[in-house]
Amino acid sequence: MSRLETQFAAPYHAWRTGGGPEAAGQFLAAVKPVLQRALRTHVGSDKDAVLYTHARRLALEALPHYDPARASLTTHLMTHLQRLKRYAAQARQGVSVPEQVALDRHAVSGAERDLADELGRAPSTAELADRLGLSPKRIATVRQYRPAVPEGRLSRPGNDEEGHAWEPAVPQPPHHAAAEFLYADLHPVDQLILEHRLGLHGQPILPQNEIARRAGLTPGAVSQRASRIQQKLDEAMPAFG
Repeated sequence: MSRLETQFAAPYHAWRTGGGPEAAGQFLAAVKPVLQRALRTHVGSDKDAVLYTHARRLALEALPHYDPARASLTTHLMTHLQRLKRYAAQARQGVSVPEQVALDRHAVSGAERDLADELGRAPSTAELADRLGLSPKRIATVRQYRPAVPEGRLSRPGNDEEGHAWEPAVPQPPHHAAAEFLYADLHPVDQLILEHRLGLHGQPILPQNEIARRAGLTPGAVSQRASRIQQKLDEAMPAFG
């Protein structure tokens, strides 16, 4: 059974049967919304003309490898267009810290919206990291980033492991180390609950009703999952002092 979307069928088959610049142009015009989505997801903005040109070229390179029986064209292109991250990273060399963080924050926000649409709930930081190719620590840094502290303030900005300036968050309690240890083995929904219960990865601590709304669960279901998570956390705590 073909998974090729109806709106892309005619330009795709025209390209497959005839090829040529005209067919390629019609195909690229049809998939423009997918290219813009890929730029927002993988780069953080669809306004860069140079990166959009790269996206068009990568889309045409992806076509010979597309199998309609295995995936939708959108999924195939979104996966192939992850290579835009490399072009964007090269282009960002020399960009100031605030601009770079703003771009990363835009990318995180776009990926959160896209994943929420796909999953029917808010994504965990691990799911965002997989989609964006960023580390959970980098995503936390982007979420916590604040402009340089004005002169006269007592607190001073620090730098993360990648050299990006940010105002450090409140020191994390010891049980966060145990939580991070457990995090990778949890279901994504449980990861989301743990993040918002403890404030992991730059996420805000939220009341149970709000966590339930973001997770697409009832408050009772969140309570049950949180109890199981807490039990695992209590068992792990002795190893972390």
